[in-house]
Amino acid sequence: MLSPQDRNHLLSVLRPPAGYELEYAIGTTYSLDLYTLLTVPLAFTLFDFENEQGLPNADPLALLEAVRRHADRLVLFCQTGRIQLPNTKSSRLLCYLENSIVEVEPKNKAGVFHPKIWVLRFESEDGPVIYRVLCLSRNLTYDRSWDTVLALDGVVQERERAYAGNHPLGNFIKVLPELAIHSVPADVLKNIDYVQDEIRRVKFELPPNFSEVVFWPLGTEDKNKEPFDFNYKRILVMSPFLSKGRLDYLPDIGTENVLISSSDSLDELDTECLENYSNIYVLDTNATPEPEEQSDNEEKPKDVIIADETALQGLHAKLFIAEEGWNAHLFTGSANATTAAFENNVEFLVQLTGKRSCYGIEKFLQQSTGETCFRDLLHEYTPSSTPPTDEIQKHLEQKIENARRDIARNGMRIEITGPTDTDTYNMKLMKGDNAAIAAQENLEIVCWPITLNDAHGLSPAFGSEVTAMFKDISFDAITPFMAFVITAKQDDKTSAARFVLNLSMEGAPTDRKEKVLRSLVQNKEQFIRFLMLLLYEGGMDFSDKMTAIKDFLSGKADLKKGDSDIFVFEILLRALERNPKKLNQVARLVTDLCNTPDGKECLPDGFEEIWEPIRDVWKEMNI
Repeated sequence: MLSPQDRNHLLSVLRPPAGYELEYAIGTTYSLDLYTLLTVPLAFTLFDFENEQGLPNADPLALLEAVRRHADRLVLFCQTGRIQLPNTKSSRLLCYLENSIVEVEPKNKAGVFHPKIWVLRFESEDGPVIYRVLCLSRNLTYDRSWDTVLALDGVVQERERAYAGNHPLGNFIKVLPELAIHSVPADVLKNIDYVQDEIRRVKFELPPNFSEVVFWPLGTEDKNKEPFDFNYKRILVMSPFLSKGRLDYLPDIGTENVLISSSDSLDELDTECLENYSNIYVLDTNATPEPEEQSDNEEKPKDVIIADETALQGLHAKLFIAEEGWNAHLFTGSANATTAAFENNVEFLVQLTGKRSCYGIEKFLQQSTGETCFRDLLHEYTPSSTPPTDEIQKHLEQKIENARRDIARNGMRIEITGPTDTDTYNMKLMKGDNAAIAAQENLEIVCWPITLNDAHGLSPAFGSEVTAMFKDISFDAITPFMAFVITAKQDDKTSAARFVLNLSMEGAPTDRKEKVLRSLVQNKEQFIRFLMLLLYEGGMDFSDKMTAIKDFLSGKADLKKGDSDIFVFEILLRALERNPKKLNQVARLVTDLCNTPDGKECLPDGFEEIWEPIRDVWKEMNI
């Protein structure tokens, strides 16, 4: 289980094995928080990604380098229209991830794209290629909820023929670009094709006491195979969302079944549907911790603001345990116990088979004296006396969802013109070519670039060639991320939805990323700090200067002119001798800075005299 308070467990399982580096990462999610994605590259570096409070490290320079280094090695597929609107203006660093986010939707328009998996490829100097598959029930957001994560590592085998059991996983990866609503870059397609082919020859190491693993992608083929098509005698279903059709199917051949869900979902079902379950539980309200308060004098990150916890709380895990003879089959992943999940949506489950004595239902619900177990977080379900469904509110919510769907499918794009005489730009939201927007009676729609605030919001004219025009925006405000807010009203009822689309963009200046780098590395001291961060990370041995370097990197001490010259020369020389690949990042940093008008001003006096001979030797080594 992931802690409902903490994202760092996910960052930990994303971190490469000792001695390895990330080569490529493919992720999927239903909903996406952009700032959560921004912290993911920290896991792929060897920077310390926790601060004193145990939260993701928001040091701007650490984030900058992590994102710069890994943006081209990362692609994330998410349901279109489900990128969350940040609570503040977006970070400048998001420009590095614009091409890493691919919005998709299922071929079955009645469903949604709902899987939550990561496929990571790791390489080392002298070890075999390692793949890691993460199967989660959690979206890439800061939701405060109880979730599950399964991590499987495996080594690529030197064999021509694939493992038959890996074909469903390979096929799932292969089909992802086909679901994209915009064209996918050629380099992304190439990497995905390589991964889907190679992962078929990976031998995965199973968790202790499991004998078999089966991958279950749903919604990517014409007809789903049924994961529960075997003669189990008992089943435990844990799912926050339920439907009568699926609940009636699952215990059809089982007895003494267990159901764990939310009170809201259980209250919507009739008593006859629940009769097939002998024990029904809900998560105790005390199992959801309160959000940590921030003191008034605690400094917030200047460039990255972690979104407040405003979304789902409580139970979000999806877990099925089906007992068959002496064996127990565990299914975990994204699929809820609903008809939509198993018939309409794109989902992903992993099935693990082990001994019932180790992984059966009783073992899962077992309580121990002096130890808090999951069963301690549950209490028996009691139906509540809820008021009847508000049909007007339900109608408004459906109307908003229809509009969200149509806007996401519309195919709008962004066109940038300028700079103008005032060194500003114009951003045009251009008419799309796809589906028309739903009828807008009693419907208000406002949009704006997420780099601005909602005071700049405009009502889009969907029938016009230029749907919305944002004039005189700064260089920093250029972005393909467009925020939308849809509000529906009827009588005294109101419903609203806020989301972001990652639109295709034309005409943007080509040096945006270099200028972002320059805006964060503003002077000579920050350059040295960044350089030390680059070279100290990754196993370089500076134990003899550890205290001085840590004090400097943390801002507790400054370096005098002579000290900085010695430090810079020594760390570059050590990198050349012990880890010359690290100089790739130094060369890129220097080149990117020098590509900006005044970037050379950030280089310390005499740096080029130190760097050039080391760079020449490095080039001769062909690293």
